[in-house]
Amino acid sequence: MDRGRDRSSTCAGPRRRRSRGVTPGPDHHRPHPLILGIPTRPGLRIVVAAKPVDFRKGMDGLAVLVTQALAMDPFAGDIFVFRAKRADRIKLLIRDGSGLCLVTKPLEAKNFTWPPVRDGSITLSTGQLSMLFAGLDWTATAMRPAATMENLQAGA
Repeated sequence: MDRGRDRSSTCAGPRRRRSRGVTPGPDHHRPHPLILGIPTRPGLRIVVAAKPVDFRKGMDGLAVLVTQALAMDPFAGDIFVFRAKRADRIKLLIRDGSGLCLVTKPLEAKNFTWPPVRDGSITLSTGQLSMLFAGLDWTATAMRPAATMENLQAGA
């Protein structure tokens, strides 16, 4: 390998800004494991604030919003999802057992799919959150009941 060569000239397409100190590997375009490595638990609620929020709010501001506007406890272990007014960015507020985590994701080429804006909240499944986080249309998915032995035998 030629160490004196400018590596940025070997990339096809427009130059992208890299994260601080992180060099993308060969699989940097793969989707991240969802719920970001945080194990799910029975009874986990994923709550989406239906109304757009001020995206200047940080972790503490969003925790206050969960308490006041949604009348929920941000430290209960549930996942709270917030959207920007333009619907091109989302923030997730997650309690991982040792503290609150704030995850921000912008979409580069399109907007996230959202139902019509209204007050209140929407509850998602983990599959719907996976689709939302990947930028897919999660509203088209139908909820199926969990597979049980009775359901499987009835269908045969």
